[in-house]
Amino acid sequence: MLGWLRGTIRYLSSRHIILDIGGVGYEVWVPTRLSGSFLPDSTAEFFIHHIIREDANLLYGFPTSGELELFKLLLTVSGVGPKTALSVLDGAEPLDIIRALGQEDASFFKNISGIGAKTSERIILELKGKVEKMSASSLGGESSMAYQNQEDIISALVALGYQAVSVRRIVRELGPVASAQEGIRRALAKLK
Repeated sequence: MLGWLRGTIRYLSSRHIILDIGGVGYEVWVPTRLSGSFLPDSTAEFFIHHIIREDANLLYGFPTSGELELFKLLLTVSGVGPKTALSVLDGAEPLDIIRALGQEDASFFKNISGIGAKTSERIILELKGKVEKMSASSLGGESSMAYQNQEDIISALVALGYQAVSVRRIVRELGPVASAQEGIRRALAKLK
């Protein structure tokens, strides 16, 4: 089983990427909110959930181990498969999902495309009480691998004379990056 991949992005679509690792292209399904934060020929890394079926071999990629764990947790809900779990992660930030589960807010999930009233209630019923152990850092906080370079990027761009408010907004839009160098390059392109 695969658990983590790092490689060069060769192809991008709104739902998946092709990650080149040693000359082999891996199709990795990612949340749509992430697809805009990558560029062709840039380096990316993902925590992977690998599903092997008789007719398919599927890879689902996430920038943090916490998002991967949340995806796996959603898969434990009766009637929720990988596409539905990915839709939940597409429709909301992980910390908002955790908060909705803690507050037993079924309407939160009903507002996500592809999630009906019954599925929303089932998600709340089956997952309430199971998410307390997930920390903010594992879901995309500053200590996670995918986000550890953000402060370096912000500091470097502010040192170059850019406004801190603008830089923080751009870095937030970039999302996860593989390295501070790549993040600075991409942020400079957006700041021009």
